[in-house]
Amino acid sequence: MAGSSGVTVPPDKQARFNILDLLKQAKTDLWAKEVQTGYTVTYAWMANQLGHFALGFIPVYFLIWLALASGLVGWLRTSFGEEGLRWSQFLIPVVWLLWFINKEQGDVQEAIADAGKANVFPMDAGDVRRDAYTAVYFFAAGIAVASADLVAPWHNDHRWYWLPVLVFLALFLIGMSPAYYWLSRKKCFQQANLPYMFRLANFPPKIASPPASDSVPALLEFTSLQGQWKHLIICGPLQSGKTTLASAIGTEHAFAMGRARYLGAFDFLQFADLDHDPLASPNQPLWPWQQSNILILDDLDPGFQDDNILNRAEILKQIGKLNSLNQLRSLRTVWLVGSEAHAEFWRTELARLLQTKPEEIGLVHLTSEALQVKQAAAMGVA
Repeated sequence: MAGSSGVTVPPDKQARFNILDLLKQAKTDLWAKEVQTGYTVTYAWMANQLGHFALGFIPVYFLIWLALASGLVGWLRTSFGEEGLRWSQFLIPVVWLLWFINKEQGDVQEAIADAGKANVFPMDAGDVRRDAYTAVYFFAAGIAVASADLVAPWHNDHRWYWLPVLVFLALFLIGMSPAYYWLSRKKCFQQANLPYMFRLANFPPKIASPPASDSVPALLEFTSLQGQWKHLIICGPLQSGKTTLASAIGTEHAFAMGRARYLGAFDFLQFADLDHDPLASPNQPLWPWQQSNILILDDLDPGFQDDNILNRAEILKQIGKLNSLNQLRSLRTVWLVGSEAHAEFWRTELARLLQTKPEEIGLVHLTSEALQVKQAAAMGVA
């Protein structure tokens, strides 16, 4: 569980962002009014790192002020002299940094342990550790700038006050490396328009069939654009995790720099043939579904009890009438179906429309916790 998630994307299928792309996104995030456009994932990442910097920077001064107010500074000056006082002020930044490193190590271990509790997908522990390293870097950068500012008054030369400025600029430039790594992936995820971020390692054991020993490798291969499954149907009752599993597939693909796109099935039918995407905006561009590697279509069949509510034949007819049907056939698609009774029907009909073999359409059945409890009770397990 502590290795890679097992998801990769071929280089020719990966999204590519240059520095100007990310700077443009950052400018949009920082200058747009969030009350009008909402917070983006890239904005949240930048705000988070600024928060780490502030958590390193501000407490250093606060704790020194506390030392001044409590009389501790006077005691240190008396006990160790002026030179000893100067160097003792760095105990605060060092202790503060060591505490944060220990805290991040604990968070990583907790995340790995949580993902390993009865879950069936491998975990990308590398990303978790990389996230912790990034947090520690920006936290340490805040401490370093504050410490450099504490050194400046030691010298009767105003030029020393350039020290914290230069330290800040140097650390800012170094920080562009982790920023590029994370902002590229956050932007790739953002443009998928997934309902939420979810990693496969956190998906609970709700796969009823095929057994996890077969379905997990097949799903990882599908997400990596490999394997026998060219398309995928996820079916299950209400609250079985269909959207969650689909979001996890999209999230893993995006974090491997793959282009995924999430749409409601009926939204897709409404504007699949349009030459513009009504859901995209200048502030939040989205991957055109035609350019995506994986297209996720939710609620193809919500699973209504009354068959009169949903005309499945008409839905198939509308899919077949799309001018862009050949483009749809060229993608890997995920279809979410609530009606398990009609899962094989959809598999057969989608195979016909997408011009593929039924066995090349994966069919994963999920179960809900309530259903698991009921089944266990019926078997005398609970």
